[in-house]
Amino acid sequence: APIAPGRKPGVSMHGRPRHVIHHEVSFIAEVHGRAYSSESRLVRMADRSPMTFLAVSIAGDLIEQVRRDVAEAVALGADLIELRVDQMPGVPDADILSLRDALPDGVPIILTIRSAAEGGAWSDSEEDRIDRLIELSPVADYIDVEFATWLGSHDVRRRLRLALDASGRRSSPRKLILSSHDFA
Repeated sequence: APIAPGRKPGVSMHGRPRHVIHHEVSFIAEVHGRAYSSESRLVRMADRSPMTFLAVSIAGDLIEQVRRDVAEAVALGADLIELRVDQMPGVPDADILSLRDALPDGVPIILTIRSAAEGGAWSDSEEDRIDRLIELSPVADYIDVEFATWLGSHDVRRRLRLALDASGRRSSPRKLILSSHDFA
């Protein structure tokens, strides 16, 4: 896949190896051996050196549009693709699951179904949202769930842990992003 001019594959624009992600968070938590900080950086626990990656959120009503947007984002140097499934009302689950094969190796997918309470477009029940996250988890390298949802239910934590550990044809388990959104 093409990368931005002057960038080497597998290396961030700062010359550091790419293996952590940048995602909006406003708390500090340790998840899977990494620290999420209020500076909106995911940092390695070992040396706490910040690394930033370009994550592009993708949404759309038609799978053709989503595929075009994914291809363009990767061609322009996206390090990660965030699938905003809450903003893909017309895209069938089977088409979402097929997006993994449309990406070059090494471009991780973040799966997000953001609730309306957290600024997303999901208006169905919380149980249906978590069910859909789990059903679509095979496409993802990272599953993004709100920190409040994670803390609020033992059953959600149990079910998401099972989805994270079910690696299928993957060489490593999925990872969890706990997000918090402050609209104040």
